[in-house]
Amino acid sequence: MRGLLTLLFSIVFMTSSAQLRSSVTSDSAVFTLNDMQEIVLMNHPIVKQAGLLSKEANAKVLQALGGFDPAISASFGRKIFGGTEYYNHWDSELKVPLWLAGADL
Repeated sequence: MRGLLTLLFSIVFMTSSAQLRSSVTSDSAVFTLNDMQEIVLMNHPIVKQAGLLSKEANAKVLQALGGFDPAISASFGRKIFGGTEYYNHWDSELKVPLWLAGADL
C-alpha cells in the first residue's frame, strides 16, 4: 500500500513539474491589461446595460415629444331602423397641441 502511494505521488509530481517547465518555455502572446479592459468593455453585461440606459432615455424623450404632434381624427355614426333613417353624425377634428400648458388650437 505504501509503495502504491509513493508511486502515485511521484507520478503526480513528475507530470506537474513537466507541465510547469513546458508553460515557461512556450512562446505565447502576452495578455495585457489594455486587452483585458477592451474585452471587458465590449462584452460585460453590466457595461452593455449601462449603454442601454442612454438609448432608453432617448426613446422616452422621443415618445414625450410625440405628444406634441398634430393629430387628425374623424368618426361617423348612423342609425337606420326599419327603413327609416334616424340620424347621420359626422365628427372630424384637427388637434394641434401647443407647448403652452396644454392649450390646443
